[in-house]
Amino acid sequence: MTIKSVLQNAGITVNDRRSIAMGGGTKRAKSRVTHIARHHSGVNVDQSMSILEGYWKNTHGWNTGGYHVVIHFDGSVDWNYDYDVTSNGVGNHNSYIFNISVLGNGKFTAAQEKSFAIVAKEVQRELGIPTKNVWGHNDFSGHKTNSCPGIDMNTVRKALDDNKFVVTPVVNPVKTPVKAPAKTPTKTPAKATGNAIIKGIQETVGVTKDGWDGPNTRKGVVKLFQRFFGANDDGFVGNETLNKSKPIRKNDRGLHVYALQAMLYLKGFTVVGKPDQVAGKNTVQGIKDFQKANGLGVDGIAGSKTYAKLLKL
Repeated sequence: MTIKSVLQNAGITVNDRRSIAMGGGTKRAKSRVTHIARHHSGVNVDQSMSILEGYWKNTHGWNTGGYHVVIHFDGSVDWNYDYDVTSNGVGNHNSYIFNISVLGNGKFTAAQEKSFAIVAKEVQRELGIPTKNVWGHNDFSGHKTNSCPGIDMNTVRKALDDNKFVVTPVVNPVKTPVKAPAKTPTKTPAKATGNAIIKGIQETVGVTKDGWDGPNTRKGVVKLFQRFFGANDDGFVGNETLNKSKPIRKNDRGLHVYALQAMLYLKGFTVVGKPDQVAGKNTVQGIKDFQKANGLGVDGIAGSKTYAKLLKL
């Protein structure tokens, strides 16, 4: 059996990308793989492989992607790399890991959990990996503060040992946002015309979708930004966040760009349409307008000084 065949036998769609996935040139012996790592994407968006690979290549500068397998909301699976390929899921540990990502942010569909269980059990069978070695991203040394994989791995391991899958996913608690008082909304571009866009932002960052720009919404955007750069996702911009962040320039792509666009929108420096993960001319203009309004050097590049003011709650 293979990952593809066991999934197909269960009626699950498999996109075999092993011949077209980016990179894959770093090899290891199949026998070296001793652990399975579970990840989540950190956002409630069913991202395509083209978006994920663009993020890995253009933002991280990786030659090979982050995950051997990616599981979408409907349970369909992208199979990217064979066992002998070293992917980039967990820094300093990838030489012995098979990386699986379940798209989402702390909550996952039953279809996803079923596909994860099938893939994990097949990898365990083929490589002789015990369930005790099925870890979450933050189980690995040096990654303890990471919120990934967004689920209690003891629950996951118990389900695997019982030859089941997680029926009721563990959901990270989300505090109810502070709603605006009952009065005429402030006439900023975000609140006057942007309820639908704000709801989209709220869905992406994983807070209650009420369409209002409350403190939990902004904190969720900051957390998204922090997760992208590998900082502690506490929602507050400190030295760690600023030191790990990288400048955003025109034509940059990725979730960090989305977070930047979302915060610009929420603060009234709107971009055309909804945040789209691409730093185009309108985003650059929004950065310039924000920099000018806050007495910063106006260059259209979001660096640490711009971040410090823009992401401050």
